[in-house]
Amino acid sequence: MEILEVFNHFFFELFKISFLSCFYAILALLIFKIIGHFNRNSWFGRVSRKKLRLWFICILFNFIGLFIYMFTPWGYHGIGESYSIPIGHFKTVQWNEGAYIRINNTDIDVINFFYDSDNFYATLVQPENYYPQYYFMIYDLDNDNVKYYKTKEDYLIATKLYNYPTPDKFKDFMTYYRQYWNGWRFWLLP
Repeated sequence: MEILEVFNHFFFELFKISFLSCFYAILALLIFKIIGHFNRNSWFGRVSRKKLRLWFICILFNFIGLFIYMFTPWGYHGIGESYSIPIGHFKTVQWNEGAYIRINNTDIDVINFFYDSDNFYATLVQPENYYPQYYFMIYDLDNDNVKYYKTKEDYLIATKLYNYPTPDKFKDFMTYYRQYWNGWRFWLLP
């Protein structure tokens, strides 16, 4: 059943990219036409005379650009039941039956988290028989350094020393996902 859901979502994304490509091609055609109207001997004036050809070329370039963008960290939001949000420095937080971040080819399960332009702060999931038990982590996105804290008290001491966000500012994955992918990104990007 999951493979069917992945294919359905992928084909929906292709349809959405096709629609967006046509929409952006119309906008480009209008811009070319306006610029060409005021300067008829310019390149824009010459190109805008062949409207249908220009429209198809714009559709092709828009489709290719949006399709490539869909697989970048900023454009990939997941397919099927997996989800993704970019957090900076080409890093993402993923969701597949739980939130996780991949650090040095290891998936680290997180419950709640907070991120800024350079750091990722998280409360960790604690599987049974996991030693040593860490409850908080700070991941330096730029340098790939990870710092773990065994107790909430240790982390709270570090928040005062290093001005880290407190755990009450942490949110769950779906809150960040809705916050990031709703609004203009939902309507204007694949």
